[in-house]
Amino acid sequence: MEYASEAFRLFQAACGTSGDYHFFLSMVVCYCRPFTQTRGIGSILCEYPDYPDYADAEMNTRHQRMIDIRHNFSSHSSILGTRAFLLAPHSRHPATGDVCTDFHYAVAKRRFEHPEFAPWLHELVARFEDRLDADICAVTNEVGNTYRRW
Repeated sequence: MEYASEAFRLFQAACGTSGDYHFFLSMVVCYCRPFTQTRGIGSILCEYPDYPDYADAEMNTRHQRMIDIRHNFSSHSSILGTRAFLLAPHSRHPATGDVCTDFHYAVAKRRFEHPEFAPWLHELVARFEDRLDADICAVTNEVGNTYRRW
């Protein structure tokens, strides 16, 4: 969550530059990383099986939006995050600008370009980071007190 928050701060500083999109994606990927299964390490949902479980339904919606952005736009090649174009003869290729001499195609990754949502989404990151910090402190105190030697 620290990396997600750092990416958000960098996003704010880079707003309006070519870097802002990359920092926004970094925030999304860093937030979502612990919610996916990885080799040898389970999902954080093992410890928080009902997450998102906020009383505020909008916070739960924010979580789902972050997951959707990750899956559909930033981390996977889904049909929702991909555009395919059939190019006719004499049309310009959107990536190269070359004029097509025959039928051709172009494929592009769609981008989620709504920077106005970044603060709204980051509030979720901050809330979950606070929750994790509090829970980690409680566990370390419990473990420490259990194994303390006098």
